[in-house]
Amino acid sequence: MSEKSKIMLGDLTHTGAGLNADHFPLGIGLLASYTLKKLEDQVEVSLHKLPEELLEEFEKKNPDFLCLSSYNWNERLSYAIAEYAKKINPKIITIFGGPNFPISKTSRKKFLKERPAIDFYIKSDGEYAFVRLIKQLIAFRSDVESFKLSEISLDNLCYVTGDQYVEGGDERIADLLTIPSPYVMGLMDKFFELKLIPSIQTNRGCPYQCTYCTDGSPLAKKVYMKNEEYMREELEYIASHVKLSPTLAFCDLNFGSFKEDLKTAKIIRDIRKKYNWPAQMYGSTGKAQPVRMKEVGGIINEGDVDVIKMGSSLQTVSNEVLKAIKRKNLKAPELKELHHSNNYGQDFTELIIPLPRETKESFINGLGEIIDDIKFNNIAIHHLSMLKGSEMETEEERNEHSLETKFRAFAGCLGNYMIGEKNTPIAEIEETVIQTNTMSS
Repeated sequence: MSEKSKIMLGDLTHTGAGLNADHFPLGIGLLASYTLKKLEDQVEVSLHKLPEELLEEFEKKNPDFLCLSSYNWNERLSYAIAEYAKKINPKIITIFGGPNFPISKTSRKKFLKERPAIDFYIKSDGEYAFVRLIKQLIAFRSDVESFKLSEISLDNLCYVTGDQYVEGGDERIADLLTIPSPYVMGLMDKFFELKLIPSIQTNRGCPYQCTYCTDGSPLAKKVYMKNEEYMREELEYIASHVKLSPTLAFCDLNFGSFKEDLKTAKIIRDIRKKYNWPAQMYGSTGKAQPVRMKEVGGIINEGDVDVIKMGSSLQTVSNEVLKAIKRKNLKAPELKELHHSNNYGQDFTELIIPLPRETKESFINGLGEIIDDIKFNNIAIHHLSMLKGSEMETEEERNEHSLETKFRAFAGCLGNYMIGEKNTPIAEIEETVIQTNTMSS
């Protein structure tokens, strides 16, 4: 029997100012569970969250594959480690994935040409594409150059070879039940020892196309669901193993909007009765179905506890702006009713400034409405960030709305890391909008 290929998966967080991205690495967990389901006899897989721990294990394991997530909060950290890995072992195969990847093929080619330490980038849903790629590379005896020269096209796979850019077709995973729970498989057990928040995902996709969001792609419009059995088994496992976190985070993009969320709410209620956990929940709640959202909140908060607040981050209340950014909000009367429904209502909302077509007057009037009419008393106001993978970040949107930007250090996303024998300071950089053609700086 040939030796198994060693795969290191990292969803890294900066640690210079505490744990910045303090959630369980669910994305790479799902990647690992599907990979082991399909290739258990050919690969061994390890999961990593802390850069220090990954670097230490890298020296010991000498992996064949280094696979890292790329978000705006860890892009430079992940790439610095990939560069180091290539320096130590030029034959190591580096695979990146995640939403921090431009939309257009021209921009994607430029992104990869500027980052030669990335061999392959997987766009959109990663599990099927990752396994296909690993199978092919094993067949090519890990000869990346030969694989690339063949210009093989695989769904969701992107790479450059010389001056050529190769991108496969778009693929969504419709049957999420084909991907085993990494919790139930025991792959996440090591993370219960850290001060990380367990994360779940009951569905994938978003019916909305907000232009500032990396999940606003038309490709992601269809929402695919996991079933009740899957979620009950996973939540039972988490609740019976959790040690350090009173909180449960959900990665759904519109929790409370779908009828399936009522089933999830009942599972969480049952788990709370059995384990007295979670004490609180948070994530992105819905933009429609206020009656259902209220019912979901009522089920989870049964007994007048205060576990979850159901509401909606608004970003703007201007109809003109909502049209420009392709967003839908709960209507003001619906939000007001939900907000005032005892413990079920969220006392917090968010606004983004300066969004396209927002004016100083419309922003101030909107702020007055949510304070005086809806009576929110906890409001976060964010600068508009330009996220790779969002429509807003494209040249077309920049030009249409005359978006002027500047760059700054991303708060909390920094640290000093001993990469090899060199102490390396790394800070993530955020591009923020300072002016549009309707609002000056």
